[in-house]
Amino acid sequence: MRLRILEKRILKAKKLQELLLECIYQGFTLKDLSKILGFTPATLSKWAKGEWLPKERHAVEAIEKLKALVRANSSEYSSIQDLSISNVDPSFVFNAEIPKLKRLSQNTIRKLRSIVYGDVRKLNMSLSYLTFYAGTLNITNKVLLHEAGNIVKKAFNLGLIKYSNAAYVALAALKIASLKLRINVDIKPESYDLDPSKYRQVFSKLAAYFLA
Repeated sequence: MRLRILEKRILKAKKLQELLLECIYQGFTLKDLSKILGFTPATLSKWAKGEWLPKERHAVEAIEKLKALVRANSSEYSSIQDLSISNVDPSFVFNAEIPKLKRLSQNTIRKLRSIVYGDVRKLNMSLSYLTFYAGTLNITNKVLLHEAGNIVKKAFNLGLIKYSNAAYVALAALKIASLKLRINVDIKPESYDLDPSKYRQVFSKLAAYFLA
C-alpha cells in the first residue's frame, strides 16, 4: 500500500515538473505561475528544478491548472518537445524519499527506482536543466536552443564532462551557443545556486572544444 502511494506521488511529481518547465519555456515567469497556482515562486522553483516533492493534492491541483494554461498558449509557442525532451528525469524525487525507503526491501527499492528513472538517461537530466534555465532567462530563439541542446549531447557523448556536472553543462552550453550565434545572454550561475568557480571550469573546458 505504501509503495503504491509513493509511486502515485512520484508519477504526479514527474508530470508537474514537465508542465512547469513547459510553462516557463513558453514565457511565464515563476511570479506569473505563483499567482495562478497559489504557491510561492520559491516553491515552484524547487518543484521545477526537482528539489522538493509536492504533496499529492497540491500536485493534482497544479497539474490541472497548468494543463489548461499550456493548452491555452500552445498555439503561440513551440512545444518543449522541440528540444527532444520527452521525459524529464526527476531523480530528486527518489533522493528526497531515500530516508523513507530504507525500511523497504532492496527489490522494492529497485522497482521504485525503475519507476522514477524509466528509460531516462544522464543526458536528459542535463537537457531538463537546459530547458529550465532557458525559460528563466527568457530565451525563445529556437536556433540557440537547438545549438545548446547539441552541445549538451556532444559533451556527454564525447565524454568531455562528468554527469555530476549536469547543471553546469546546461548553463555553459547556453552561454557557448549564444557566443557562437552572437546573441547576448547574461548568465549568472550564482542565480541558480551554482558555484561560479566550478561553472567557469566547466565553461572553459567546453569552450575549448566548441569554440575552437
